[in-house]
Amino acid sequence: MLDLNGLLGRVLNAGGQILDTPGKKLAAGGVGAALLFTGTGRDIAGAALKYGGIAALGGLAYYAWQKHKAQQQGAAVPAQFRPPRELPASYAPAEPAAQQNLARLIVMAMVTAAKADGTVDADEQGKILGHAEQLKLSEEEQGFLFAELGKPFDMEPVVQGARTPEIAAEVYAASLLAVGQPSPAESHYLKRLAQRLQLPEGVVREIHGTLGARPVTA
Repeated sequence: MLDLNGLLGRVLNAGGQILDTPGKKLAAGGVGAALLFTGTGRDIAGAALKYGGIAALGGLAYYAWQKHKAQQQGAAVPAQFRPPRELPASYAPAEPAAQQNLARLIVMAMVTAAKADGTVDADEQGKILGHAEQLKLSEEEQGFLFAELGKPFDMEPVVQGARTPEIAAEVYAASLLAVGQPSPAESHYLKRLAQRLQLPEGVVREIHGTLGARPVTA
C-alpha cells in the first residue's frame, strides 16, 4: 500500500520543491525550500524525514496554537519551536488509517496551493517529474502526485477535509510550505484558505512567523 505519510515526509524534507510549480523557477532549492533553510525549517525538515510528514506538521500546528492561546491569556509564551517528541492525537493520530487519510489531505492541500497562480502545463509537469526522480519516488508515488496535479483547481475538498482546528492549522502550514514566499495570487489564495478554515489571525501569524514567511496581504 502507498505510504502517504512517508511520501509527505520526503516532500517536506525537500522543502516542497517538487510542488514549486506555476510562475516559479522549478529548480532544486526553490522558494518553498527556502523556508526550510531557516533554523525552524531545518527542524521541521528533519522531523519530516525521521518521523513522517504528519508529525512534523503536527508539531508546527501545535506550537502555533499553544503560542496563540498563551498570548490571548497573557501567559508565558512557549519557547522557540522544536518538534515535540509526543503530540496529542488531534494533531498526529496514531492509527495507520487515520494517518493515511490525514497525509492524503495534506498532500492534496499542498498540490492545490501549488496550482493557485495558474495551471500546471506539460513543461512544468516534466520538471516536476525530474524533482520526483531526484527524491527517488516510486512509480506509485509519482502516479499519485500526478493524479492530484491533474485535477482541476478546487479549494473545497481541502476545506471540507479539515474538520478540526488542529488539522486546519496543519493544512494551512503545508499550503504555505508549498508556495514559499507567495506571489500575489498565492497570497490571495492563502488568505481565502485561512478564512475558509476559520483559523484565528493569531494562529496564521504564528505559522508565518515560525516559518519565516512574510504575512499575506492580498
